[in-house]
Amino acid sequence: MDTRVGGHLSRIRRPLFFLLSVGLLAILLWKAGVWTILGILRESNPSWLLLAMVFYLAAFVGRTFRFRCLLRQNRAGFHRLWQVVCWHNLWNHLLPARTGELTFVYLIRQRKLDTAVSSLSVLLVSRVIDVITVLLFLTVGLLVRPVNVFGLHPFLLWLLAFLTLISLSGIMFRFSSLFAWLAEKSGPILRILRIDRISDKLQEAASEFRRMESGGVYRSGFGWTLVLWAFQFLTFYALMLSFGVFISLWAVVIGSAAAALASFVPSATGSFGPLEAGWALGFALVGVELRLGLATGFAMHFVVLGFSTAFAASALLFSVPWPPTRRKTG
Repeated sequence: MDTRVGGHLSRIRRPLFFLLSVGLLAILLWKAGVWTILGILRESNPSWLLLAMVFYLAAFVGRTFRFRCLLRQNRAGFHRLWQVVCWHNLWNHLLPARTGELTFVYLIRQRKLDTAVSSLSVLLVSRVIDVITVLLFLTVGLLVRPVNVFGLHPFLLWLLAFLTLISLSGIMFRFSSLFAWLAEKSGPILRILRIDRISDKLQEAASEFRRMESGGVYRSGFGWTLVLWAFQFLTFYALMLSFGVFISLWAVVIGSAAAALASFVPSATGSFGPLEAGWALGFALVGVELRLGLATGFAMHFVVLGFSTAFAASALLFSVPWPPTRRKTG
């Protein structure tokens, strides 16, 4: 009876999740105004858009070097890993419930750049470093440009962000020990359940985390993450200028950092919905009107999706083998 009820609830949960995600997206589009979004895109400044694309390209380069130094087989050619980064980023925008993340593992294995366990471990570490880096930029932004939330003193919001940053950093640098402990404790239980393969994979993952923790791999990964997020925030700044919203760089950092953190929330509509909601709320903190924040959030998302599509197309073009040239004989 319990099994039947659980199966029935599981069948209901998926369409309910889809309907809630679509409903949130529809409400946000209605509040922003489709014609307002189209107007922002139509009247955007092409010079600032081009600069934003250059910044976004630099962020992709930083992302590629970040994965190159974290993966076990870090001698992989840049252009092969660049293709993985371009396609992984595009699918992350399109596939629901963060399932686009799994394309990284698939593409790494397909190109024989590393194992599935290693690539999955690297992806998990990368996402934790991403959150830490975004929080770092956010804490600096809140220090430079204090904001008032619900009448609270600006220092309290900064303190909350700072404590969260310190906590996550502490977990990050003890991640391998925590995971090794989990793998060790769960091993006997998994063997009793006769799923030794999972226990072996956990041990392999623990070994990967220990490898990344030693030899300065974490430091190199964190350094490249700082670089890529610096260019990511410059991308958002250039886009806001192209949309005619003239605010300071640190105000953009605060608003877009809130959007970046919200984008980790799973949604059935790809990355649409939570990102725009986080963008609007983040920019509302720095004085941007909520409707304009939503409209620029959607406009930003469409532009960035266009950039990602162009980069993915270029990666596909470079991955197609060219036919050998025939030499003319006398």
